[in-house]
Amino acid sequence: MNQNKFFIGYRKHSITCVTSQGPIPLMSILKPNNIHDVNIMLPLIGEIRKISELHTQYLVADLGYLDAKNQKKSFHDHDMAVVTGFKSNTVLTEPCDTSGRPECEQGHRLVWDRFDRDTATSWFRGDESYCQGCPLQGTCNK
Repeated sequence: MNQNKFFIGYRKHSITCVTSQGPIPLMSILKPNNIHDVNIMLPLIGEIRKISELHTQYLVADLGYLDAKNQKKSFHDHDMAVVTGFKSNTVLTEPCDTSGRPECEQGHRLVWDRFDRDTATSWFRGDESYCQGCPLQGTCNK
């Protein structure tokens, strides 16, 4: 987008579905360019929910859509978990690599296993290729 103060225009906000053939747009909203991304997320999700055939449970979004209140509202009101990256100043509580990906005590990257909708928690598990020869085998909960 052109950030010139004389630029007058609109921004298109879209939800797309990733396929092997490339992304397929599911829904788009055109708004003036002075409306912040985070203010568009819930209306866009609301429009997606009007299409009964789309049973989308997760939405991966860039950091422009990072807002805990809206993400919580999306989950509770629209049954859609919005996943974004981390802010650069986020303090991670679990052992993670420099990109924020969870690791085990031995420094091996964990594999995403599932999302528990009842507790709004993502669960990760150990990678069996590392766990088989791990010196902590049998002492961790994988």
